[in-house]
Amino acid sequence: MSKELKKTFGHAGIYAVGVILNRAVSFLMLPVYTRYLLPADYGVMEILELTVDIVSIVTGMGILQGLFKFYYEVENEKDRKGVVSTIFIMIISFYAISCTFGVMMSDQLGAIVFRTHDYAYFIQISFINLLKFRRSDSHMPNYCIFNNIDKMEQSIRFNFMTKYIT
Repeated sequence: MSKELKKTFGHAGIYAVGVILNRAVSFLMLPVYTRYLLPADYGVMEILELTVDIVSIVTGMGILQGLFKFYYEVENEKDRKGVVSTIFIMIISFYAISCTFGVMMSDQLGAIVFRTHDYAYFIQISFINLLKFRRSDSHMPNYCIFNNIDKMEQSIRFNFMTKYIT
């Protein structure tokens, strides 16, 4: 088997472990969720996630897909690095603008999405999470581990906020 094929299977295995860990963490957190969250809190959490997902899709505007097109259009390595760095800077800039907009307009977004201003703090936290760039192809195990830790941390933070802040 070639070195590249072994590397591909290794990465696929690491992603599979990450997905299994993600499901396991969700299962293990179930008693925490059911003890501290009301059904309405689940709804709020899902609406927040959906809102941020929509903003993330609009913010990304398919820039990463454009990377593949422009990356292979250029011949030399220097120009390819320029394409990658330009797209990386664009993505960070667009997400930073979206994050800033979401944090500054959280009160108004709360009024639109939830028809109340009570969830402005939750919206701010959700938009700040847009800036968490965790993926690195050369560090797949780190990505899987930190992604699961991040999901647990978000769940615990949301549980704490719903229990003690609102």
